[in-house]
Amino acid sequence: IIGMNFENLRHGVTTNGDGDGMPHRVTVTGCTVVSGTLAGLDTHAAGDDIIFSGNVLEGCGITVRSHGTTVVGNHIRNPQANGIMPGDTSPSKDVIVQGNTIIVPPDPSGASAIAAGPCTGLTISDNTILGSGSASNAITVNSAADKVAITGNYIRGWGKGGAGTVAIYASGSSTGADWLIAKNTLDATGGVASNMMNFGATITGLVIVDNIYKGTTSGTGITVPVGTIFRDPYDTATTSHGGTTRKFTTGAGNTSFSIANGGTNAISFATTNG
Repeated sequence: IIGMNFENLRHGVTTNGDGDGMPHRVTVTGCTVVSGTLAGLDTHAAGDDIIFSGNVLEGCGITVRSHGTTVVGNHIRNPQANGIMPGDTSPSKDVIVQGNTIIVPPDPSGASAIAAGPCTGLTISDNTILGSGSASNAITVNSAADKVAITGNYIRGWGKGGAGTVAIYASGSSTGADWLIAKNTLDATGGVASNMMNFGATITGLVIVDNIYKGTTSGTGITVPVGTIFRDPYDTATTSHGGTTRKFTTGAGNTSFSIANGGTNAISFATTNG
C-alpha cells in the first residue's frame, strides 16, 4: 500500500481476520494520514510480518496488536492519543519500533510518544522523541513485558513540566525479565520537572548501560530494582535531581544497593531506604 492519503477515518489502514484467516507480509509505506479518529495506522491481533514505513501521521498514531510487526521511519506529529502503541490490547511478539520521529504537544495531557503493552521481544531503537503529554511519560512499557531493548533513542522535553513524569517508565506491578536500556540520550535541558527513568521493583535481569543524561529534573533521577546492572556516565557535576544529591532509589524496604563504578565519589546515596 503505497502513497495513499487518508483523512478523518477510524483507521487509514488496519488488518483483520480473526476466525477468517491471517494477513501476511503487508507493507504500508509513503502514506499520509490526517486526523484518524483512532489510530491512523493499525493492526488487529490477526497479522504477521506487517511493516509501516516512511508514513506521515498528523493528529493520530500507530497501533500494533499483531506479531512480527515493524514500525520504521515514520513521522508522527500531535497524536491525540499515544504516538506508537505496540501490544495495545493484545500481547504482541517480536515488534520493532525504529527510527521514527514523534512530536507530542503537552495537550492532550495523557499522550505518551511510545506506550507498549506486555510484549515479548520488543525493540525500541533510534527514535527521536520530542515531548509528551503534560501528565505522561515519553516511553512507557508494561512491566510484564519480556526481552525488551530500548536503545539509541533521543528524548527531550517529556512531561512539559508535569510532576512525576518520566522519560523511560515501566508501568504496572507484574514482573517482566531481560530488559536492556542502552545508549539513550535523555535531555531535560530547560528544567523539565520530571524524572529520568523509573523501573520500580518489577523487572528482573535489568541492564542499564552507556546512557547520557542532560539538564535537571525535580524528582529522583533514576529508580531501579535491586539486582540491576548499572553502568552509565552519570555526570553529577551538571545533572541535578530533586535539589539533593540523591540519584538512585531502590524502593522502600531495601537495605542496600551495590553499584560497581570506576570513579572516586562518583555516586551519591540518600538514606531514605536505609
